[in-house]
Parts: sequence; C-alpha cells; structure tokens
Amino acid sequence: MLKHSDMTEEARLVFEVVPHTMEVTVNEVAECTYLTEERCQLILTQLAMAGLIKENIKGNTFQNI
Repeated sequence: MLKHSDMTEEARLVFEVVPHTMEVTVNEVAECTYLTEERCQLILTQLAMAGLIKENIKGNTFQNI
C-alpha cells in the first residue's frame, strides 16, 4: 500500500485529509470527508494497522506520518 494503488477512493480521501502537522479526531475527519464516523473509524484503524498513519489511542486521535 505504499503506492496506495489498492486503496479505495474512500480510504484515499481519508488518508489525504489526515494532516502531518497535528492530530485529528474521527469526528473531524468525518466532517471533512462527508463519511460516517463509523466508516472513518474503520478506515483510520486500517491505515494505522498498515503503518501509514499514527494512532493515539488515549486521545483517540490520528496523525499522518
């Protein structure tokens, strides 16, 4: 997934919304992408598991790396 060729359009959109400079919540990502919070949570978790973004479990926030 380093080339992001097998990402869905929704996952690509979520990945592009998560900034490098600050952490964002699932709600903030959902507002920017017009996806449900549940869908964003799933995609963000998958991106974190793939090592493409960093997840702060205590703060329930995400940041692009």
